[in-house]
Amino acid sequence: MAAMVAALVSAESCADLGRDAADAGLDQASSSGPDAGPDAGQAVSDSGGAADGADGANATDATGAGDVGDSSGVPLSIRVVAANLSSGNKQSWDPGHGQRILQGLGPDVVLLQELRVGDNSVAAVESFVATTLGPDFHIYREPDLGLPNAIASRWPIVEAGTWDDPEATNRELVWARIDIPGDRDLWAVSVHLLTSNATTRAKEAQAIVDHVHAQIPDPDFLVVGGDLNTKHGGEMALGKLAEVVATAKVAADGDGNPNTNADRSHPYDHILPDDDLDAAQVGVTIGGQSFSGGLVFDSRVYTPLEDVSPVQVGDSAALGVQHMAVVRDFVVLVAAP
Repeated sequence: MAAMVAALVSAESCADLGRDAADAGLDQASSSGPDAGPDAGQAVSDSGGAADGADGANATDATGAGDVGDSSGVPLSIRVVAANLSSGNKQSWDPGHGQRILQGLGPDVVLLQELRVGDNSVAAVESFVATTLGPDFHIYREPDLGLPNAIASRWPIVEAGTWDDPEATNRELVWARIDIPGDRDLWAVSVHLLTSNATTRAKEAQAIVDHVHAQIPDPDFLVVGGDLNTKHGGEMALGKLAEVVATAKVAADGDGNPNTNADRSHPYDHILPDDDLDAAQVGVTIGGQSFSGGLVFDSRVYTPLEDVSPVQVGDSAALGVQHMAVVRDFVVLVAAP
């Protein structure tokens, strides 16, 4: 792999996420658009380490899949998780609460915010990804401006970079083009909008819409998500984003609560697919339960926790945890290999 600076963690196969990976090779890469050259991002390749707790990966139930994609093809399950799950008093992932939640949920694609681990070096990110998601995952993390966004994927990230957030100074809008099986790529955008006010968030949302129109081909799939800091479902930011993604479906916990901030009073976090991917949504199935609109995961209310091992009951209430994870599952049809 050519040297780049943008956090790509890759490995050969996800058949056995519990095995020890080979020693990692480090690459560095990034781009801010399809033809852009390297920037100051960070790249990790062939990550080492055991995938502790990754047995739940790719647990999507394909039941109810629509005909999105190749109608003569085979179903491909895609579990997307939005995760601003830093904890402790340093806004990092080091305490392990968010790490356990990701291990229990078994995602295929993760939209991460505040991805600060260890000394924030390539090696630290490499170790975190290998241990949390498995040695076969790829990751792009933006240059560390303070609270970096990132995207992790079971499938190769073939292109990635940042778009300017016109309002924020300590993070940008992170995008990645993911080479899922089949003829259509999946574009993912990880965002962390500001808490300041709704008008500011609407400006950030408009910037996302403009970049999507400028860069992402219509035939490909798109998912935008992460920590939008929206105070209610009618915010201007969601109205702006509705130009490029579907915003009507709302994830919730087992009690029907869709709110994702620490005290469960506001819908801060979202996974917003484009219309084609939205049409391919299926219920999030974990163990014997299915959540039709997607799952807001709160370890304090989710039962039974053994279905999401190694999650502990207090993980979502730990010091510094300000958000719940959001999970949505999709099944698209792709050409048979």
